[in-house]
Amino acid sequence: MKKGAELRWVVTGASRGLGKAIAQTALGAGARVAFLSRGGCDLAGAPDDRAISLEADVTDAASMADAAERVAELWGGVDVLVNNAARQELHDDPEATSDEEWLTTFDVNIHAYFY
Repeated sequence: MKKGAELRWVVTGASRGLGKAIAQTALGAGARVAFLSRGGCDLAGAPDDRAISLEADVTDAASMADAAERVAELWGGVDVLVNNAARQELHDDPEATSDEEWLTTFDVNIHAYFY
């Protein structure tokens, strides 16, 4: 079984907040980490051989398949997947939530885990 520094991680929503903290912690422990987000991630100071930033949209199956293929090409596979990307911007009042907001939230918070 692989141990800490040998693990290959993929973290979605890794450009900020909890996802970024998880990805940086894994990288600090010696793992290889693919930081995924829609707009890419700032990897300033990260080791070139263990960190990559990939633009990927968790609501798009083809985008996620491309990201998985890229990680597999570089590192031979994934050992740890952190499905961190989430949307939390819904209104407290359901009547104030548009259909578009609801569908986008559902895509990010539900469909993305399948992709």
